[in-house]
Amino acid sequence: MKVYLNKFYNILSNKFYFKMLYLFVALSFSTVLNDFYGIKLLNKLCLAWGLLLIITSIFDIIFRKNKVYYFQFFLYLFLILTLALNLFRYPTSENLKIWLVNLIILASIFSIDTYKSKSVLIKELNIFSYLYTFITFILSFISLIIIFSNKSIERVLTFSNGISTTISFSGLFSNENSLGIAAGMSFIISLYILLSTHSNKIKIFYCFNAILQLVTLLISGGRSALLLVLSLIFILIFVKFKNVWIRLLMLFSPTLIIPFLFKLSNTTLHYIFTGREYIWQAAWPIIKFFPLVGIGNSNKISTLIANQQHELRGVEAGGLHNIYIEIATVNGLVATALIILFISCTFLFLIRKIDKINSKTEKYFFSVLLTLVFGIPVINLMESSLIYIISFISIIFWVYTGYLVAILDKE
Repeated sequence: MKVYLNKFYNILSNKFYFKMLYLFVALSFSTVLNDFYGIKLLNKLCLAWGLLLIITSIFDIIFRKNKVYYFQFFLYLFLILTLALNLFRYPTSENLKIWLVNLIILASIFSIDTYKSKSVLIKELNIFSYLYTFITFILSFISLIIIFSNKSIERVLTFSNGISTTISFSGLFSNENSLGIAAGMSFIISLYILLSTHSNKIKIFYCFNAILQLVTLLISGGRSALLLVLSLIFILIFVKFKNVWIRLLMLFSPTLIIPFLFKLSNTTLHYIFTGREYIWQAAWPIIKFFPLVGIGNSNKISTLIANQQHELRGVEAGGLHNIYIEIATVNGLVATALIILFISCTFLFLIRKIDKINSKTEKYFFSVLLTLVFGIPVINLMESSLIYIISFISIIFWVYTGYLVAILDKE
């Protein structure tokens, strides 16, 4: 009996199994499977499992002496700050539930398991990559068949605030952005497997999958996903040139676009951002009046609608379509700065580690994966999917970031 209990505990405390199950559930929620009772039940199971794993995370730090990195303290400060705000500034059950979701993301889904060997970490990373690419291969393949057949799936969705709307699916996905981003990330991960595997059979499949996902990305019409492909080009150039000034120029030159955007007409802005700019305009007065503390998640939608000058399309389901503006609106600018500091410091840490790799092959396939760590935060300039909700996008970002830090620190 004791042996079986130990085995059960080992499975229950293994974050790897948890991450794989949650990935399947999160992908299902972005597709036609989202209404299935079994998927909703699995989601509740994952939430409960995630909360249990928070306790094991504390044990890992204390007893397994799991290494804690300086950039993780930005996440801990973010959690402490937002908990204090949710308890004392806007104490509602909804806000506390969303804080628990953030806790699961940052303490269970994101983990840097340095107590594991490099070979075990790479094996887990590869299995996770195979799972994601296999699922997205099926979803993208069927989605393309539906799209090319000029057919569509329609369904009435009811949001937590009681508002219902009829949506037309993009293939099997709930919208074109989800389809495009899922395909874009599958394309990146397929490139990683192509570079890292020695099996010709696997290479043949992933060549086909990479082409399939690239076609799906282009057909989907999801503009956010194109940022991921641009990020891949950016990262490969960034890793190639080690000159500090070139890298600084590459990092900060995109900010030169901001003044140019203010000079564009409203029609041009609407064409580029497809209505997102109306949501950001509605959020600006909130950030201006509550810069340090925000207004909390439970007040977000109603306050935005009160400030709207135009119809705020997609705000109920997709939030503010910019995670940094969303954090500033919900929890204030200090919380936003902590998340940006974490992303920036983690990126610089990984770049320094990749620069030290001697093998060109290893350097390239780790650089390809670095695209996810860099590109997903870039995508979140147009989406809201890093925190506050557990989506397949947030899972991919936090899982791959954790594995990359743990693996590259062993180089």
